Amino acid sequence: MHTDLSPNIVLVTKEGKIVLIDLEFISMGDPYTDIANFAHDGMYTPERTIELLEIYLDRPATNLEKHKVLLIASAVSIMWYIWAVYKMAVEESDFRMYKSYRDQYLHWAILMQKASLEYAHLIKDVY
Repeated sequence: MHTDLSPNIVLVTKEGKIVLIDLEFISMGDPYTDIANFAHDGMYTPERTIELLEIYLDRPATNLEKHKVLLIASAVSIMWYIWAVYKMAVEESDFRMYKSYRDQYLHWAILMQKASLEYAHLIKDVY
């Protein structure tokens, strides 16, 4: 997985070939985390995040897959929320900017978590 996938590091050539840059954090892991990171950086809606997942899968996503990617997206946003809180504490000159990030990330995390719950009750034998 890329681990830092976002719209900012995807290049498309004139021929339509997709090229990823910024590869210093590549590692083994769950590729849904890349989808969640991409959706977070683009501030995708839950519906658009599921569309991105289905493009990645090249098929309709199951309810479990939808639940999983939305829940991971919420966790990704909580991670960035914590980063913003830290930056507020150590970079007082940019306090307002990081406060804005903090609030935006918390709002998005809650949005994605609530959306994930819409699929949780449709999944059998998981909970």
